[in-house]
Amino acid sequence: FIVTKENGITSRIQDAALFVNPKNKQEIVDKIVWLAEPQNRAEQARKVQALSFTHSWGQIADEVVRIHSKK
Repeated sequence: FIVTKENGITSRIQDAALFVNPKNKQEIVDKIVWLAEPQNRAEQARKVQALSFTHSWGQIADEVVRIHSKK
């Protein structure tokens, strides 16, 4: 999968994601074209399937409360 470099969860998904600068259209195009190649797509799919990542609604709520409390 393709995500922007400014995503807040890079450390959790860095082994499976393809990162792009959202302001660089050519970089986005290049990643899409790269991912369209069957061997690249298969390898990335393997990485995504191996990804173990959970971010529950409870965790998200705790983060929102913590951020709001800092104001």
